[in-house]
Amino acid sequence: MKLVIENETDWPTGEFRKLFLACAKHEGMDHGGTYRVLLYYPRGGSGWGYYNRREMKIALPNWVGFPEDRERATSCCAIDRARTIIHEMGHNRGLRHKDMNGAAEQAAAVEVCDALGLNVLYRSKPKLKRSATAAGREGIARDKLAEIELKLVDLDVQHKRAVARWTKKLRKAKASVRRYDRLAAAPKQSDRDHRS
Repeated sequence: MKLVIENETDWPTGEFRKLFLACAKHEGMDHGGTYRVLLYYPRGGSGWGYYNRREMKIALPNWVGFPEDRERATSCCAIDRARTIIHEMGHNRGLRHKDMNGAAEQAAAVEVCDALGLNVLYRSKPKLKRSATAAGREGIARDKLAEIELKLVDLDVQHKRAVARWTKKLRKAKASVRRYDRLAAAPKQSDRDHRS
């Protein structure tokens, strides 16, 4: 099996590769074809497995910036990540949530991590928040602006059909209002009778 990992985080790819391959072997999915995995920082959820495809997304924690979470910012539980991988592999096999067994996934994750001797995954270099200086705040504001602009472009691409549908509804509504405006502006029949 060929494994392609696209890592959009600052977590090291090597340990996740090892963990993923062990999970694939345990689940009998370590043969033939290419498997694609995206490691990313989530806005919610822990992973995403595409039905009947050898492709998934795995969310990794990004707790940087909170003093009480400083230790968690540099490590995460290997069993949690293994369970997510095994769960998403179930979706890759075409299983829905109603067909899955969370206890069995947890047991498999523990078994995989025990076999690897892996309890904790460590982060290489946590990203630190910019300073609270004026220049730092300006940088944060500019980063946020760029992120929002990218999100708007992404939403535009994803929702072109919805935009087209609402644009059509808008045109119809405007035409309807124009029709009523013309009717309101046209002289009434009784007004025409009085003029003659």
